[in-house]
Amino acid sequence: MPIAPLHEPRNLAPIKNGDAAEMGGLDGTAGVGENAAPVCGAICRACKWLGLELDETANQRHGPRISTPDSRVAAYVIKADENLMIARHAGAMVT
Repeated sequence: MPIAPLHEPRNLAPIKNGDAAEMGGLDGTAGVGENAAPVCGAICRACKWLGLELDETANQRHGPRISTPDSRVAAYVIKADENLMIARHAGAMVT
């Protein structure tokens, strides 16, 4: 699935209705929203045009699901382990 860089709400401006569907969804990046409820919330509020309804309480708890049950699309906070991924990629390069 392609990644739309959603670490800042302003990056959503160029994304049009059909783009999200054509890309197969939108993914946030790394731990930017994972540990920063205000950033994650702003990104989700900017996605309201997709039918995303933010569950503010779940967002403050950092998920895992931060969209309401009635939301037309789902939003999740997925924990990332960047150090592990870097180690795996580095290990693959030297073996």
